[in-house]
Amino acid sequence: ATPSTFHWHAGPVLCLEWAPVPTHGTVDAVHLYSGGRECTLVVWELPVGKRTYLPRFPAPLVSLKAC
Repeated sequence: ATPSTFHWHAGPVLCLEWAPVPTHGTVDAVHLYSGGRECTLVVWELPVGKRTYLPRFPAPLVSLKAC
């Protein structure tokens, strides 16, 4: 596997969590969740690096748990 670097957060990432995304009985993708002082949860779809944003949390994100 080739290492990749993805950018979005303006400040330090304060929390990071990942979870496999099962499709048709296999895992074809992984979601990486990151948060920080921007009060926005960023959902990264790996390996492609596509981003989805969940903005406007009332406080910086300092802890995550994928379920």
